[in-house]
Amino acid sequence: MINNNTHIVFDLDDTLYKEIDFVKSAYNYINNYIKSRYNIDLSLHIHECVEDGINFFDLIKSRLNQNQSFPIEKYLELYRFHYPEINLSNDTVKFLNKISIKYEIIIIDDCSNDGTFYKLLKIKSKSNKITIIKNTKNIGKSYSIIKGIKKSNYKKIILIDADLPYFYKFNNVLLGLNKYDLVMIDRRHKKSKNLDTKTNSYQFFRIKIGIIFNKIIRLFLPIDYKDTQAGLKGFIKPNNFSKLNFVSKRFFFDLELILFFCLMKKKIKTIPVNFRVSRKSSIKIFDLNKNIEILKELLKVISK
Repeated sequence: MINNNTHIVFDLDDTLYKEIDFVKSAYNYINNYIKSRYNIDLSLHIHECVEDGINFFDLIKSRLNQNQSFPIEKYLELYRFHYPEINLSNDTVKFLNKISIKYEIIIIDDCSNDGTFYKLLKIKSKSNKITIIKNTKNIGKSYSIIKGIKKSNYKKIILIDADLPYFYKFNNVLLGLNKYDLVMIDRRHKKSKNLDTKTNSYQFFRIKIGIIFNKIIRLFLPIDYKDTQAGLKGFIKPNNFSKLNFVSKRFFFDLELILFFCLMKKKIKTIPVNFRVSRKSSIKIFDLNKNIEILKELLKVISK
């Protein structure tokens, strides 16, 4: 059960808030701007853009005539910095309402330009148990998570990644920390189940790339876990955590964390999970530069 030694770290998008709700909010805000300026209403197309991945800005451009200005920078600014009309998910509200003991939620603004900070202000206004740390530079996800953990006051740490619907396993991870030092879900556990009976090309290649990276990891590191990028995990924070040298800034904090507990011969438990692979995501698996960046950071972890 949650106790005074528990610290919870949330990755904001699709955990506390659904990222798609922010996108819809931004599109509606931009549409109202265009409607008031040019008397053009694109509201009927917003659902189509969100669900089918149609570029909303291309749609705007196609509907404006030559006499109507389309400064793309202006529309991107409206998208990123509008005050979002979004709400906490029902599951999140129920969970937070059940917590009647001392707890702390630290959220890091990694200085991104997608309007994240305005989401944080809205969250902060709902609870005095929430701490916001604002980075002055967008360094990366791993850097931000590590920074949040170092600022935490408690021993039990729970992490849940973005866009991963594993909240129903939260209690399993939490209870597991009564006996184990590290508890994490494992999509490649023999009892785990991929709920997608059919996969599209994006899902197929995302799975294959993950398998390739994992084979590299297990070839060069003393790790025998096939899901090192566990989307939900909990661990007992070591007393010397602030002094540990994590080289990952963006992608591989999960891997370094698992490696640390393996090298220290700590007790680790994996939990099976039912899961789906996102059919579309901001993760660009065919982006060569991005994949090279990922590989470079992985090699840093391996050679550490």
